Amino acid sequence: MSGILILAGALTLTLSLCAALGLWLFGIRPYLQRHGVSVATGATLMVGAWADWQQCRDVARANDDSGASRWSNLFRLTQIRMAVGVVLMICRI
Repeated sequence: MSGILILAGALTLTLSLCAALGLWLFGIRPYLQRHGVSVATGATLMVGAWADWQQCRDVARANDDSGASRWSNLFRLTQIRMAVGVVLMICRI
C-alpha cells in the first residue's frame, strides 16, 4: 500500500510542477510583460515564478482583472498540490 502512496505522491508532485511552470510561462509572465511590470528573476526557476505570481496578484487587484486573478489562484492551487505530493511521498498518509 505504501508503494501506491509514494507513486501517487510522485505523480501529483510531477503533474503539479508541470502545471505551475506552464501557468507561469504561458500565463503569468506574458501578462506581466503586457502590463509593463518588470518580471522578477530569482535564484531558482520557482523563486522567479513565485515572485511573478505575487506581482500578478497585485496587478490583477489594482486593475480589477478577473482573468489574471484566475491565473494567480490556479498557480496557488498548483503550489498546494505540490506540497500535498511531497507529503504523500514522505509521510505515506
